[in-house]
Amino acid sequence: MSDHLVTPTPDNFAIWYEYHSGLNPELSHLINLLLTRPRAFNEQLLSSIYQRFFVHAKERAALQDTATRMMAVLQEVSGVVEAASADADRNTTSLRETSRSIPTEAAALPALIARLRDEVQEMAARSARLGDHLVGAVERIQALERSLHAVQRDAATDSLTGLSNRRTFDARLRAAAGMAMNSGEALSLVFLDIDHFKRFNDTWGHQVGDQVLRLVAATLNAQIRPSDLAARYGGEEFGVILPTTPPQDAVEVGDRIRRSFEGKRLVVRNSGQTIDGLTVSIGVACYDPGEALDGWIARADKALYAAKAAGRNRVVISAAAA
Repeated sequence: MSDHLVTPTPDNFAIWYEYHSGLNPELSHLINLLLTRPRAFNEQLLSSIYQRFFVHAKERAALQDTATRMMAVLQEVSGVVEAASADADRNTTSLRETSRSIPTEAAALPALIARLRDEVQEMAARSARLGDHLVGAVERIQALERSLHAVQRDAATDSLTGLSNRRTFDARLRAAAGMAMNSGEALSLVFLDIDHFKRFNDTWGHQVGDQVLRLVAATLNAQIRPSDLAARYGGEEFGVILPTTPPQDAVEVGDRIRRSFEGKRLVVRNSGQTIDGLTVSIGVACYDPGEALDGWIARADKALYAAKAAGRNRVVISAAAA
């Protein structure tokens, strides 16, 4: 940050922390691009970057708190190191004076040795105190890092299902589209909607409806690769991003997901009652490089509703973008 004249504010610390973590490919790509330009960073640009990538209020508060506490730790460490440096300079001066005053009489040597011993012991004690301060600072920094990761994880996750939330989905979709344009590899999008979900809520109540959503999320997660991303898109609708997946393969993934729900039964926790008949409808759309993301999402959504209109419990693939 200092090399690029970036003011060490909490917001700017958040940007650079996220950049170095590598957790946000889109942010990393933007910063890497700006790093190639001389004097690219100014307060207006940095503010716009922060607003773009760090708009979640809870995460913003946590990042600001972490950055503030990190500054306090750095200032403390800086003060300790400066004090240790001053002590080292005083010890060096004292040792030099001692070396110049080595007596020629044997009787004076014990006093000189005792003095030297005391000075070395004092140096060792100061070094130990410095080490303790630095170890404590490292532990506090690690605690801050764990706390920040937990907040970021919560901010990126749907609290009910444990899947990624809409915010994370949108960010990953933009990043995946950018990588697909650069690499030329296929990229597919799957939208999934629970058939007759309102019936679950109306018949058994919202708690059972929530249980259905969690079951769908767990089943969905079990059917995708680590490189894919499943997210709760909204309500009873879920989205899956499938990198390096051409259209026909995406349809096969969608159909595998659909079949995984057939015959699945839900046991109501309170009553032990068994509920069956859970099915899903799925729409698939393959990304056309250069296509507007809104248009791509609309095609997948249209395919999903075509699956519902055709009788539900089926997969429909969208035609290519016009």
